[in-house]
Amino acid sequence: MAITFRYHVCQLHTKSTPETDTVEIVEAYLYGEDENGKNTTRPFSFKPKIPESYSGDFINYSDLTESKVTSWVESNVAPDEIQEYKDSITKRITSSYTNTGISTDTTLKSPVPW
Repeated sequence: MAITFRYHVCQLHTKSTPETDTVEIVEAYLYGEDENGKNTTRPFSFKPKIPESYSGDFINYSDLTESKVTSWVESNVAPDEIQEYKDSITKRITSSYTNTGISTDTTLKSPVPW
């Protein structure tokens, strides 16, 4: 079973130092989907490293992009934690095929009509 993963940013909590609207906490989730469309998520949050505003590495809130904040995951969340999130998603997707009443046939009926 091949599962593809991607990160999504839900919310940025800010504080007023060292600059106005400095990101203090990132709330995000890891999304996993298998080749049959079965999917689930694993929410998490982390505190990004905050560079000094004068360092040249500081990005103003209004200049942040989703891809930039998403890239912070790999540099701020420990690899073993990321692997735990992926393992959790994989286990949940795999177990959904073996739960009572759910067929392992690849022509599954969606649990909702949309």
